Amino acid sequence: MDKAAAAYSEALKVYTRVKDPSNWAWTKYNLGAVYYEIGARESGTEHLQMATESLREAMSVLSKDKTPGQYRQTRANLEQTLDALRKRGGFG
Repeated sequence: MDKAAAAYSEALKVYTRVKDPSNWAWTKYNLGAVYYEIGARESGTEHLQMATESLREAMSVLSKDKTPGQYRQTRANLEQTLDALRKRGGFG
């Protein structure tokens, strides 16, 4: 999982929000999913908070109208991550 997170972080050097917002958002989504999976296996909240940040950043460029499937999927993952964070005493 750490290798996947590193790979997505590297991809964000290529897929920037300005130059390629769609791929940037998808990469942020995937990075958030990896952080969630790492966080789900740990007792702390650090990776869940990192997942929340990545997913919120992805949501900032997604649109219900232009990318409805990706928007819904990202929103659902964000809600799942926030729920897990709240259950552990994090704020979300």
